[in-house]
Amino acid sequence: MRRLVPALGVIALASPAAMSQEIAKGLFLEGYSDNIFSYTAAAPVGTPDSASFSTAAVLHVGWKLNDQVASKLNLQFNSTGPVDVAYLRESFVSLTPGNGVSVTFGKFISHIGWQAAESTGLYRVNAAPNTGTIYGADSAVGTSVGWSNETVSVAALVANGFLGADGAGNGNADAASKTNPGHTLGYGLDFTYNLPNKLGTVNLEWAYDPSFSASGGANQFGVNTTLKPTDKLLVAAEVIYRAASGAVLDEDGKADSKNDLFAFFIANHVLPTDEALFPSSASLSFSRYAPGYDTAHSTNVTTAASNEVAVAWLTNPLNTTGFGLNFEVAQTTFDGEGPASATDDAIRFAIEGLVVIP
Repeated sequence: MRRLVPALGVIALASPAAMSQEIAKGLFLEGYSDNIFSYTAAAPVGTPDSASFSTAAVLHVGWKLNDQVASKLNLQFNSTGPVDVAYLRESFVSLTPGNGVSVTFGKFISHIGWQAAESTGLYRVNAAPNTGTIYGADSAVGTSVGWSNETVSVAALVANGFLGADGAGNGNADAASKTNPGHTLGYGLDFTYNLPNKLGTVNLEWAYDPSFSASGGANQFGVNTTLKPTDKLLVAAEVIYRAASGAVLDEDGKADSKNDLFAFFIANHVLPTDEALFPSSASLSFSRYAPGYDTAHSTNVTTAASNEVAVAWLTNPLNTTGFGLNFEVAQTTFDGEGPASATDDAIRFAIEGLVVIP
């Protein structure tokens, strides 16, 4: 399975396992506390500004029985204003019998999307708009069978859905992967190619979720790449297309497909440290989410396409991998046929304090 590259300021780790601290023989611990303050200034005249705090704490506990058997628990605690949510994001057993083969069964992070369910530190503060909608459920309950070598990795997945309810966020409290009432299985494929000379990766993914909408299922296709042409520069891009059968009605009242397109680009550059007080990096990102329809006369066109440009400054002021103080400014606009909501045209300022365990 593909692993995303988290970053704390300018500290890049090859995988979450690289952060793990062995606290007893075979027992590993890692986690983080992520705290964000956001202030949104809405562009439409008469729309009030808003401010909010959010915090998330994550604790990973891993147990390696031997070279062939391991397990993991992933607990997450979220708080946004007066609402507190705690849930078990992952609980799985992983078998690696040899020759590059791996089998994982239980509840695990979904393979869909470059911006992971735990997107903390992915070279910016906040996730791009509508990533929750297009990625769907952040966890899958099922089985993944994979094979990998130094060049490629492939995995086939069967799980209790992948995409969640139409329009649902990526928190899995109500996602199909956790509460799928029909127990309908979804399917997925994931392929990653490691480019030569450690230049980066190219990832292809597909998912089918029959429980995505009331009238029919959804197919989702994605491609993303992460390139690192130099030690100081990282570039990543992603495109996801989803077709949901029967999600809307045409002018004759017949079920029609809803087609969504999501695109994301980000570049991160490590700033010179010769004269700086502490390490830091800067990132520039662009995202676009465009809900579309097969039929121009669909009666349910209610959401406009949204665009976001964001600039982030990721800092490591204590010169330690355990603490990051990050800043972000993002401008969101909309276009298309749908009406704008009060927050579609807006500029957001955010500051993040991130503590990593260990």
